[in-house]
Amino acid sequence: MNTNNTVLKTEGLSKYYNPKRPEEVRALRDVSIEINSRKITIISGPSGSGKTTLISILGAIDRPTGGHVFLHEEELTALSDEALALIRRNKIGFIFQDFNLLPRLAAWENVAYPLIPIVYKEKERKERAVVLLERLGLGKRINHTPEEMSGGEQQRVAIARALVNNPEILIADEPASNIDAKAIENLIAILVDLKNKGMTIVVSTHDDAFYPYADVRINLKDGVLAGIEHNNGGRI
Repeated sequence: MNTNNTVLKTEGLSKYYNPKRPEEVRALRDVSIEINSRKITIISGPSGSGKTTLISILGAIDRPTGGHVFLHEEELTALSDEALALIRRNKIGFIFQDFNLLPRLAAWENVAYPLIPIVYKEKERKERAVVLLERLGLGKRINHTPEEMSGGEQQRVAIARALVNNPEILIADEPASNIDAKAIENLIAILVDLKNKGMTIVVSTHDDAFYPYADVRINLKDGVLAGIEHNNGGRI
């Protein structure tokens, strides 16, 4: 594969849970892939194929059992927990499957929450959050808590939170699992727009709606790389 535009790369990646025990689970085995910049890459496969495990490692949330992960030329697997936290804060936005919004905080407070360690004043944090929420069509929802919003609205809050630090890479774990068909359409439009503006997007999903918009589809099966497809004639 062409490595000139490679943002993320894995070499011989493996992840075992309860290793060397009778209940050992080999979630990933010898997975080597490249994620290119300014593309939408889909990680697909049936339930239990290792999708969430793979993107958690790509997003510097989890560590592999074996193999290597590189962000540009920097090996993430060699970094300390503190250094990985800085990578997540400064370079990677992550959208969780269940959104992980704080229930008692307003939408703008949820979006601004990652800015607190960067010592922005509250006024600055709110201004940045409101700009993103308005961009995502939630200008009238900035003071609403998650339980006052629909699943699609909660997801847009989660997207805004993932974007608040202007990351280079946006990673989403099964983003269509808790929303309806209309919200999925809106989500795809947002992701395509972000890609067209220069962001690198990685999405784990088994929802066919995403596939026509992906530049690359990486298929997993039983924790093993089952194939890579390139979309040269899709809608984007």
